[in-house]
Amino acid sequence: MTQVSPHSATLGHSPTVARATLAGESLLLEGPCLVSVVRGNLQARDRDGECVRAEPGDLLSVAPEARCRLGGSRETGEILLFRARGDWARWAADLAGAELPSHGTCFHVDRCGSDRARRAARILRELDLRGHDEDRLAELLAASRHLELLAIAFAPRAGVLEPGVRRAGAPAVARRQRFREIVAALADEPLEGVTLASVADRLGASERQASRLFRSELGTPFREYLVRLRIERARRLLRETGLSVIEVAAETGWSSLAHFTTTFRRRVGRTPTGYRASLTAQRAA
Repeated sequence: MTQVSPHSATLGHSPTVARATLAGESLLLEGPCLVSVVRGNLQARDRDGECVRAEPGDLLSVAPEARCRLGGSRETGEILLFRARGDWARWAADLAGAELPSHGTCFHVDRCGSDRARRAARILRELDLRGHDEDRLAELLAASRHLELLAIAFAPRAGVLEPGVRRAGAPAVARRQRFREIVAALADEPLEGVTLASVADRLGASERQASRLFRSELGTPFREYLVRLRIERARRLLRETGLSVIEVAAETGWSSLAHFTTTFRRRVGRTPTGYRASLTAQRAA
């Protein structure tokens, strides 16, 4: 059952802020809206079946006129929800001399710790605690916070939610090119934070779309690609630097030295220490 705080009732066309609880069911979201995940691991899914996960601290943005369902897991989830309905969003856009992004199925998640996610969560908590205040000055301050939230919802994110652009309609060639640029850049970047979610965020796509691109463009699943990248980086560091094996493991994103050693031996045929020793012997010969 979804529980919504009393002050979440629609006040004409004014924006609303609600605290909702999800216990295994899904909630239909109609944009423009923002969802800050307070508790639980949730999943947003659009009508085309595209989905993206949302965890505590993440911020989900749904574009104007777009629809998606936010589903709860077995555990109870809790969210703070901002909705800007009807003429209000159009009025706010007119006030700023801007146009609302065109309708579509796009949604996006800003991950926990990002500036947008932190800023939106702070504003939503403030509005949730305040509730519906009859004081005119307080109402004016709340309206300014609503405008801030709407600006966060409309902010461009790597091609998502940009005016006149639907994620689903983005040219496939441009997306493949962007994907290859991101993959090429990974070769020189720190590997400890590389996940399918981080690649999808940079691409401006869902994790499902990013996963498909790894298979179609590189012929391999993401996990396999990442293991290969880490092993190749580790071989180079063992060959060209004096870093210890445990330092090499950390530099290439392995959280466990034992896992690194086992995987390296399986892929290369030697342990990291044995691989470095063989290189030293070859140079001495």
